[in-house]
Amino acid sequence: MRQFFLVVDPAAPPVPGDVVGLEPDEAHHLQGVLRGAGDRSWCLVDGYGRRYTARAAGEGRTSRFEILAVAGDPREDAGPRLTLACAVVKGRHFELVVEKAVELGAHRLLPLVTARGVIEPGDGRRARWDALMRAALKQSGRCRLPELAEPLSLPAALAACTEDRLLVGGAPAERDLLGAGRGAGPADATTPAGLALFIGPEGGWTPPEAALLTAAGARPLDLGPFTLRTETAAIAGLVLLRALGGDGGPAGS
Repeated sequence: MRQFFLVVDPAAPPVPGDVVGLEPDEAHHLQGVLRGAGDRSWCLVDGYGRRYTARAAGEGRTSRFEILAVAGDPREDAGPRLTLACAVVKGRHFELVVEKAVELGAHRLLPLVTARGVIEPGDGRRARWDALMRAALKQSGRCRLPELAEPLSLPAALAACTEDRLLVGGAPAERDLLGAGRGAGPADATTPAGLALFIGPEGGWTPPEAALLTAAGARPLDLGPFTLRTETAAIAGLVLLRALGGDGGPAGS
């Protein structure tokens, strides 16, 4: 069923019987593109993990809906909590990271300010990322938006992930720099509550950055024999963690 985004107060979400209104863009999409609400039921999501079944609460081209039922989605909480900490790269390349992180089930996205990365100026950047995340949420069938941080330095991002198992992606030439070859210890046999995947810029991690990651206990994640773009590495890493059932993945070789 097609989903529409409902802005709610997280402290007081709607309950069955409440009447709610869609924001203008969502109402236009439903009424203009889908030719009205009619008598059918609709699916609304709020980005906090709730999915609402609703019906039109007015005649004609209404944007008001009565909540019929509220449910969560167990898929949102299945497996470890996934954090993607990714270096910000130019324009649409990072927008692709934002979009696909939602589709692939990330719970948190930490844009990284790195020595060789790019932070483009512009007050509209955060609004654009938020809009992309909402669109991806609706398209993918999720009902929980990932937490999106403001751009962070690498030390700040590592400090935000102290309770997670840390993994780091790098080009094949960087694996010695990132400590490749360290065997998985006994603790790796357990499934952690959270996994944090760090992906660097296309210029690669600098030696000081690699040293920070290694000192924090990050394990290299083998993303194959070829050098990947930042956005490709982020997508491949999330797919790999999902495919491996969230066990942290293999150490690089």
